[in-house]
Amino acid sequence: MGIKKSATKYLLIMLAGLIFCLSICLAKPSFVKAGNDNDAPLTTKEIEEAVRKYFPMLFEAVKEAPATYQIEKDDLIDNKLLAPIRVITPMYSLEQLLNGMEIHVLHIPVVNAQGDIKLIFSVIKTDGSINCSLGPDFANALNQLKEEGVDRAVVLQDKNGIQILDQHDTKISDCIGTESITRYEQERFLRGPYISLDLFQVDEHLTEIARDSLREIEVVPTNQSGTVTKQSRMATNQQATDSSGYSLRVSSPIKGRQTTAYPLNKYLNSYPIVHQRVDGIQRGLCWAATVASMVRFEKPTHYGNLTAKQVADYMGIGYDAGGTNTQARNALSHYLGSPYLPTIMGVLSSNEIRIVINNIDPAYLQCRRKAGFWPWSYDYHATAMTGYDFRLGLTVQIMDPAYECFKSCTSDGESWTFAFADTRFTWQRTICLLYRA
Repeated sequence: MGIKKSATKYLLIMLAGLIFCLSICLAKPSFVKAGNDNDAPLTTKEIEEAVRKYFPMLFEAVKEAPATYQIEKDDLIDNKLLAPIRVITPMYSLEQLLNGMEIHVLHIPVVNAQGDIKLIFSVIKTDGSINCSLGPDFANALNQLKEEGVDRAVVLQDKNGIQILDQHDTKISDCIGTESITRYEQERFLRGPYISLDLFQVDEHLTEIARDSLREIEVVPTNQSGTVTKQSRMATNQQATDSSGYSLRVSSPIKGRQTTAYPLNKYLNSYPIVHQRVDGIQRGLCWAATVASMVRFEKPTHYGNLTAKQVADYMGIGYDAGGTNTQARNALSHYLGSPYLPTIMGVLSSNEIRIVINNIDPAYLQCRRKAGFWPWSYDYHATAMTGYDFRLGLTVQIMDPAYECFKSCTSDGESWTFAFADTRFTWQRTICLLYRA
């Protein structure tokens, strides 16, 4: 009897401890530091410094190939920055919102001379470091609000998509093609003015900082910049080499090479945008969409219409199950065949990035974010690297299948991090298209 009572008491203590841990996890799923005290929220000073340091760098990268970013050259004249937008994630409770939720990602719309939103400048803080990105993102959805005469709204995010709702409880746009944000979640976050966004208000202070910074920069001139297609490279020289004679078609893991002959910026031309939707609904197919885009670029004649759904179906993977690096590599091997040798590697150095892009190849970037209480719990996202610009700093161009657009992203010298709405993803692993000798 004594043993039974002791066991019961022990079990009750363990159960109470488990409930306590779960309550912490569920109450603040994205705030738990997991031993990291550097994940402080963004400050006004950091936002201003990000505009001063990174906006000119990314803006100049966009100017190199505006059509890639779905804009015209005239859209990059007399630009202004609007008040920052914060995306709301339904897992946050109203109490957390009212008590001042920590903000690690803010999106600053960039308008042209006519007042149309053309780009989104995102400021991301992770582990004390600041990274930024610039691309169309959800600019079209915001312009739709303007056309509808809506000036107050809330932007909601779930795992795979974004919705924008106006103050009259009307769904304005499934701008990323989601239906998984429930009606209950919509109604929760439409109560009260504290979560509505005042749209289309120019932030004169940030605009002045951006313009001053753009006037002060000196862009390093280069006669070798621009875009190039896979076909043009292969037509002129199947075994392209740099000035030192090193073959770009490597058959072993990329190592630091002499890259002085490579241009300071280069982009893959006519790279396809592949979405991760099935029947119009955004699914967890970023990995398959990235694979499909790489295959379509490398073999447009054979697989010019390959979709994320087809890749997932071939691999026998569910649309929301996600794909591992090994599965993505195996899918690339299947579709590309010999002499391609898809190889899983770590984060590439700046020299390795230049080698890959000057070989007229994209790269598969696996990125991750902390998710939940447990130290080993992560969410993952995949994008394709399609270019770089090192004239003013470290910038890569990616094709993001979630936003269905290209964007330029900065590095703080330690990591590469970009945002999907309110979530932060940091580049962790790479699949490079190496070649068999």
